[in-house]
Amino acid sequence: MCIRHESDLCDALRYDDVTGMCEIMCRLTFGGITWPMGDFNQRTYLKNPKNMAVMDITSCGQFWFTHGSYCYKAVSSLQTWADSRDNCRSLDAELASVTDVCENAFLVGFLTSLEWETKYVWLGGNDAIEQGTWTWLSREPFVFSAFGTGQPDDTSDQDCLSMEARFGWRDLPCSQSRRSLCKKRAK
Repeated sequence: MCIRHESDLCDALRYDDVTGMCEIMCRLTFGGITWPMGDFNQRTYLKNPKNMAVMDITSCGQFWFTHGSYCYKAVSSLQTWADSRDNCRSLDAELASVTDVCENAFLVGFLTSLEWETKYVWLGGNDAIEQGTWTWLSREPFVFSAFGTGQPDDTSDQDCLSMEARFGWRDLPCSQSRRSLCKKRAK
């Protein structure tokens, strides 16, 4: 069953009789062009993410990309979750939080556009304080999630949140080395 949802980005959810899926109808603006995007189940992504992620030096700085009122930077160096957090903070940012399906779809498209062998990156979520209770470093409410099948599985002290473009989110040991996504508010 789909329900109407209104926000700055998303107009509504609708049921697609052909695919049998509930799709979220969102509008994302890149470079002055508004793009509809959808698929609540995260199986449809941006068709050409390299043309959609806009580098905005004025609002964000060199090598940062904009989406809405936020800037994102992909960090290619492999680091633990704590080192990635500290690196983002040195850039006046945090490890990225993901607060809705449209932001998640943007980041999936953004990750897909990168020419990295593996697309796993650290996000700013963890459940280290209370197992199973996820929080964002940014202190935003953890109201949206896109965990992959069987995730989070909380095995072997997996308290830190990772995202992979094809498989969704998963919990991993914080000591593993991954690339990361930083996020900050645009100026």
